[in-house]
Amino acid sequence: MHSFDELILQTRDVLHAHDARGSAFSAAEHTLPIPPLEELPIPVGPHVGRGIVLRANTAVELGGTTNDSCALVLATSDTSLVRDGYVSLFGPDIAQLRSSDSAETAVHTPFAQIIFVAGENLAPDDFSALEQCQRAKDYIDGYLVRSFTGQVHSRVSRQLADRGFTLAMLASALSHIVKQACPAAQSVEVAFATEPDRVQRCIPVRDAWIASSHDLRKARWLEKGIDIDCPAGGHCGSCADKATCDRVRAIARMRKERQAVHA
Repeated sequence: MHSFDELILQTRDVLHAHDARGSAFSAAEHTLPIPPLEELPIPVGPHVGRGIVLRANTAVELGGTTNDSCALVLATSDTSLVRDGYVSLFGPDIAQLRSSDSAETAVHTPFAQIIFVAGENLAPDDFSALEQCQRAKDYIDGYLVRSFTGQVHSRVSRQLADRGFTLAMLASALSHIVKQACPAAQSVEVAFATEPDRVQRCIPVRDAWIASSHDLRKARWLEKGIDIDCPAGGHCGSCADKATCDRVRAIARMRKERQAVHA
């Protein structure tokens, strides 16, 4: 599986980008080992939490409808592209976001969450399961997460923030979820960004990921005889226009091959 190899490299370039003056962004990168699930100071695991955090009880809101957000799973069969067991944070963590001045009101910030996954035996069929791993769901009590295609909206409750919750703890939960859902995943690495400029620079990568994910998903369904883009319902085997669509796909495929030869 190599559909996202180039995006993995692009994402790393974006996260380590410099500003127009050649200087690093204000927030330093912090890379550390992902803490083992069993060593966390808070309970983390399936059905530990209810997955509900009311707005009035929110300490930090990550992403959402009013802030830029980016949520990606980038999977590859090339294990050299992923550092297993590491989390990188670009920007302030939960405690820094929630300063003493904002202890009584929720802090809102842009947010990028990127999960890198590698496994020699990863296949396109694994991608659907990996996509579902972006949501910690009920793994952490006091953490709410909603995700849309390429975007994420999370809330950290006041009680969870008071207990010292960090994004490294979230990475621990996400890593566990990935390896439970996809046995072929050998390496899992996570990166978070809370600095607005870095999150903004992730948006073009997110858009490219959405397009690549769609193409991968469509190819999988076409193998089953279903075109997910077809307005007639998608089941090619029962469609009177199947022959026409087959010819169009063949022409498009030949055009792509010709462009690749001359690229």
